[in-house]
Order: sequence, then structure tokens, then C-alpha cells
Amino acid sequence: MPSLVLSRLVATLFILLVLCRGTEPAVASSNETEAYQLYQQAVALRKANRPVEALNCLNKVLVLKPDWQTYHFIGLLYMEMKRYREAFSPLARAYGLAPAESSTVASAAECYYLLKDPDNAIALCTKYLAKYKTGDSIGTIWQTLGRCYAQKKQFAQSLDAFRNSLKADPTDDFTWQAMCGDLSSDDAAAPQFKSVAPEFLKRFPNDSNAQYYKARLQALDYSQARNRFEDEAVARSKANHQDNVDAFVIVPPQFGGRVSPRFLAIVRQTVHGIPKTIWEPLYAYGYRVHVVPHVVDDFTDRDCNPEDQPRGYKKGATYKNVPALAMPHRKVLIVAQNYLNDEGKEETMKDPDHAMCHELGHAYDEYLGFLSKKMNLSEKYDGFSQSKAFAAAYESDAKKIAGKERETFSYYLQSGKAGQEELFANLFVFLWDNQLVEPGSHDDMTRAKFSNALKSISEARSLDPEYIRLRDLYDSHVKQYK
Repeated sequence: MPSLVLSRLVATLFILLVLCRGTEPAVASSNETEAYQLYQQAVALRKANRPVEALNCLNKVLVLKPDWQTYHFIGLLYMEMKRYREAFSPLARAYGLAPAESSTVASAAECYYLLKDPDNAIALCTKYLAKYKTGDSIGTIWQTLGRCYAQKKQFAQSLDAFRNSLKADPTDDFTWQAMCGDLSSDDAAAPQFKSVAPEFLKRFPNDSNAQYYKARLQALDYSQARNRFEDEAVARSKANHQDNVDAFVIVPPQFGGRVSPRFLAIVRQTVHGIPKTIWEPLYAYGYRVHVVPHVVDDFTDRDCNPEDQPRGYKKGATYKNVPALAMPHRKVLIVAQNYLNDEGKEETMKDPDHAMCHELGHAYDEYLGFLSKKMNLSEKYDGFSQSKAFAAAYESDAKKIAGKERETFSYYLQSGKAGQEELFANLFVFLWDNQLVEPGSHDDMTRAKFSNALKSISEARSLDPEYIRLRDLYDSHVKQYK
């Protein structure tokens, strides 16, 4: 939109100069003669792209013959130089001398818009429009009002204002471009954009934005159809969803009575908050979540020594300090009701969200690795975090981390398989919900530092047959509504 704003500003300035030239009074004194000559000199300097010298001339004009046109010209020059706050004073003087002149109001409102102060712009425009119904710049005032409402995301009011602008001049290119540009930039404005874009494309088929607007309309149609599909899919699956969660998250029989029903319900509710396309493929693949009293209670002879130090934990810690653990070789995620804190005291896990998401990440890593091998995309069966694609993305991110930052992200920079596996599990949550991560937190910084690795994980979703199935269903469903 900046080029559009600048074009409108230049056009306004040109119109003003023409108007001023046409209304210049007959030269009646030496002061008026000198003022006229200085004004014309300022016009020439502005055309030569020498605005500062033009301002000097206009300030001399004000001493000889102060009028609203000169104050307005000064304000427009400040705007052209992007010195918007300095433009307010001369524009206010111009408005005071000629309150009925719509061009002064249009320019001041434009200033507020460019300073991202839509409230003051709206107040100024509505005050003027309540009193005056016509004027050379009345269409521009309505247009600025439309852009300011769009800035406030009040898109229904924005469209009404743009339509009023077009009533003043139905063929005004600036208004059509501003209207479609502002209404195409936000999904919340989709109804308004869809109501005006076809007419824009009919009027301006060769406009530089025409292809984008066509693509935007298609995307909105796709999105609408996809939402309908998802609503129908939710209705169809609601009946058996709870059954699947109950089968996915279980208390093994040997621990019956040792895990509270409340904690089991909390873990199942956590799974409810994760999209089915994340956990149901794992469920179908054979994974189960074991809710147990302590992580080590579920260890078997095939698992690690309960007294070993877990990866990433402080020296002296054992698996009794771990609240949750992924066991890919058994296709089991262990979630413990109790664990030992750093002081060796037993605690009850109150919020399993983070631990569950992280361990699900390890399981999904192994699942994608299995799919990679099955589809002959990797030479051996291993987690996707060990694939060439992820390793390349990981290395490109890791080599940019230096100095103290290497200590901050040391958990993900561990040697061997560990660093890549832990990073995958940490980034896994971003596959479905950025809201779970607090802005500015360590997880948020990790996402920013390992952006290539995150992109690699997102692209790997295409290996997931459940993802492909849903994507194909979306596409076929969209065709029904075209």
C-alpha cells in the first residue's frame, strides 16, 4: 500500500496546485506580486524534487500573503517528505482559514492514517461529513475513512465507506485499489473482499494485483469448503473419538488402583486437546500411553537401568526423577503420576501437557522414520530426526549459533543422535499449536533459532498417510462447491 499512498499524495498535490493557479487573485500590490512569484518558484522547486527549498519559499509567502492554499501546500510537502507530524500544524491553519475546504480535511486525515492513528482520522472525517455533503475531495475523505476502518479491522464499516467514495467517483482507480488491497489482507474481511473483487477484476483485468486477487478468491473458496468438511468430519467422528482416546491412554492392569482416576482423566483430556491427525496415526501404528505411578514402575528387562542418569538431566539424577518417557522400541509412552524433584522429594505431576507433547514428539519422530524407510526414502529404519533432510536443516541452523547462545541451546547441540532427537521432540508441538508456547520463552527462542529444522518437520508431514488422506478429502470436497 505505500506506493498507493504516495501516488494519491502526489495527485492531491497536483490538483491543489492547479486549483491555486486558477484561483490566484489579480496582482494588486508589490507584496502580492512577490508572493505570487515565490509561490510559483515553490511549485517549480517541488517539481525538481527540492522540497526543502520549496518550503523556504512558501514560508516567505506566508509573511507576505498568508492564505489556506499556502498552508495546505506546506502540509502536503511535509507529507511528501514523510514528516507527517510536522504536517499537522500547517494543515490545521489551512483548515482554520477554510473549514469548508474538503482537501484540507482529506490531507489531515491521510496524515493520521499514515501515523497509524485511525481513531483521530475517523473523528475528523465523520465531523466534516456530518456538516458537508459535497466538495472536491469528498471522495478522498470517504476513501481515507474506509482505509482507517480497515486499519481497525472493522471491515463492514470499511466497505461502506469505500462504497460512498465510489459514489463520488465510480471510476476512481485509487479507491478501487485501496478497497481491494485492504480487504484482501485479512481473513476476517473475506466476505467484504469477495463482494468487491469480481467487479475490480472486471474493471481492471490487467492490473498488477489482478492475479493475486484471483488466487485469493480461489483460496477463500477452498478454505470455506475445507471448513465445511472439517465440521462434517467432527460430527462424524465425535461418537467414537472418546473410545479411541480411552484405548490410546490406558492404565496397565498391574497398576490398577495405584493411579488416581482424576490423573488419568487429566492425561486423556490432554490428548483431547491434540488434533487427531497427530495422535491417531500413532495409535493405529501401535503406540499406547501408559499412565503409571512412577516411570520406573513400567520398566522391563529390555529397558535401560532405572539408576542410570537420563539424557539432559543433572549429575546424580536417575529415571526416578523423570515424569514422562518415550519407549519407541516398545511403542510405549510412559506418563507418571509421581516423580522425584531435584531435592529428592516425591511430587505429583499437576500439568502433563508439556511432558506429553515432548514424548509424543519422540514417538512421532520414530513413526516418520518408519514411514521414510517403508517408502524407500531412507536407507535404514531410524527416527526422522536422523534422516539426511532433517540433519541438513539442523546443521544449517546449528552453525549459526555461536558464543553464549551455544550454552543456552546446549541441550539441542548434544553430539551424536541426542541433539537432533531432542530438538525434533521440542519442535513437534509447532505442528499443531503455536499458542502452547509463550512468546519470549525458551521454546519460542528455540523455534526462531532452528527455523530450517522446523520447516523440515512440517514438510515431512507429507509422509504421513493420515495427512495425505485428509488432504485428498479436502481437495475432493472443495470440488463439490465449485
